Amino acid sequence: MPMEQLLVQSLDELTTQIDTACQKGRRVYLYFSGSTDLTTGDSWSPECCQCEGVLEQAMKGTKEEDLFLMVEIGDQNEWNDANNKYRTHPLYQVKQLPTLLSLSF
Repeated sequence: MPMEQLLVQSLDELTTQIDTACQKGRRVYLYFSGSTDLTTGDSWSPECCQCEGVLEQAMKGTKEEDLFLMVEIGDQNEWNDANNKYRTHPLYQVKQLPTLLSLSF
């Protein structure tokens, strides 16, 4: 059975999910991606779209108790802002998209 997968659309929601996973001792994978373009159903970032197949293959090697959080960082204008909350966050410091982080508790 594959790991649980959730879409996260805010920093507060991300913090809550990580705190809950930490209390349960779960490994958490954070995938930072450009937000979904509602007209196409895909990320506005071509690099994020290209990465989907690789992610699907990599997720096959995870454990059921692991947690995968897809974090939508906003639209292209939000991402290009040097003060983007995910760029400046002391833990995440996202420098490019897509970014995959693994956290163990």
